Amino acid sequence: MTTEHGVVIAVDRDRCVGHGRCYDLHPQLFTTDDLGFAVVNSTPHDQSTLDAALDASLNCPERAISVQDRFTRS
Repeated sequence: MTTEHGVVIAVDRDRCVGHGRCYDLHPQLFTTDDLGFAVVNSTPHDQSTLDAALDASLNCPERAISVQDRFTRS
């Protein structure tokens, strides 16, 4: 999980099965751990990286990536 500018990007470890679409599409934001599961490695610092995080969440087949406003998050 990472946060900056009021945005939280998280990978749900229980849902991620290591398809790799997030780090294939957006290697500037995601990498893998030793087991091949997604890890957030950057924070959105401008609109293009925020858009990339949203794109990754939409392209995750397991819906394991969330992008939320940390100020309205419960």
